[in-house]
Amino acid sequence: MGYAVESHMVGFVIIIITIIIITAIIITTAIIITTIITIITIIIITIINIFIITTITITTTIIITIIIRISKMYLKMTKYHVMMYGEL
Repeated sequence: MGYAVESHMVGFVIIIITIIIITAIIITTAIIITTIITIITIIIITIINIFIITTITITTTIIITIIIRISKMYLKMTKYHVMMYGEL
């Protein structure tokens, strides 16, 4: 009778250890998947931010270039007007 109880106890301990190992594997897998998803999300957000910053920089450069060209043209027209009429 004593051996049967010990045999059942050993089986019970093995089942508990198996459950603990499976739980540890599931938790580890969840942590790894969460980490991978977080890294991918950070990379995607970084790429989007770089795209937005690049777009803003290019747009600003174009606008500044246009303003400078208009200013130069206006300055030339003003010089021409002064040369022709002697006043503004």
